[in-house]
Amino acid sequence: MKSNHLFFYLGPLFLALSASFSCSKDRIALRDTHPLLDSLEFEFRLLNEQGIPSTTFREGENFVFSFLIINNSNQKFSMERRIDDTTNFFRVYKINAKSAEVDQEVLDMGKPYRGIFCFPLISIGIHQDTTKFEIPWNALGQRPGDPFYSSKFCLLEDHPPLEAGEYRTGFTSAFYFFKGEENFNTEEISSLLLFKQHHG
Repeated sequence: MKSNHLFFYLGPLFLALSASFSCSKDRIALRDTHPLLDSLEFEFRLLNEQGIPSTTFREGENFVFSFLIINNSNQKFSMERRIDDTTNFFRVYKINAKSAEVDQEVLDMGKPYRGIFCFPLISIGIHQDTTKFEIPWNALGQRPGDPFYSSKFCLLEDHPPLEAGEYRTGFTSAFYFFKGEENFNTEEISSLLLFKQHHG
């Protein structure tokens, strides 16, 4: 698969920023002073209705935001119920210019939820255990047992299908964890994905 990534070195933090429609996920590798942070991987991707990573969807097709936290260590710990910028976490913008650069004029399309962390605790399991934040664009009516249902989100939004065009989504946040009395967090990281809705 052809990809076009921009890599930045920000102190101990490596940030992989997807800048192409050709790659369907943004995998972020962290290097930090805390050994447990060194064992974590973060991945942000979009899925089609069959659960396959993609950045190209038919006009009107629903799609799924999927943010993964993968623990490669042999220790369990917990994640704080905290996102620095919940206003823009998974928010979608339509790009109104011919260019897909992030500084072009955009139209705010909203996000699929109004509440996040609607549960008491997030436990991070061991040995490549994956904690998922997944929610469809049109999430209204999701129930436990449905594909991509997540209790991490609440007050779900009933969005109309997206028209054909080019869009972007992503987030900027640090992530906060604790084990017993010990607290540790990543530096602020940003992830961006560009995607298209095309005429069927």
